Amino acid sequence: MTRTEAIGLTLTLAGLSTWLAAASLRHLWRSDLDPYSRTVYHFGVKRFGLSLWVVMTVAGLAKYAGTRSLTEMVLLTLVGAVVSLPLCLWGGYLWGRMMAAVSGLSKPD
Repeated sequence: MTRTEAIGLTLTLAGLSTWLAAASLRHLWRSDLDPYSRTVYHFGVKRFGLSLWVVMTVAGLAKYAGTRSLTEMVLLTLVGAVVSLPLCLWGGYLWGRMMAAVSGLSKPD
């Protein structure tokens, strides 16, 4: 693979990851008007998902600290943050759904 192809592939994957992150935020960032939505979206997505994302981003930064140049470290951390955001938000959604099920809460009609 040539350098131009590698850059093109990287930019394509970065664009796809950015789109997925934006779509996930739009889909999962909801108000919490009832106990089910509060458990799933407030505690699951907003608290657990975002906390997991921050921890993963800081862990990624710590992983590259001292082993790479500052530019590489910042770039790798940004790419990791963009890629991990939708994964963490959806993980928070699943965690919130499990917590709602354990608590006996059901989705309002």
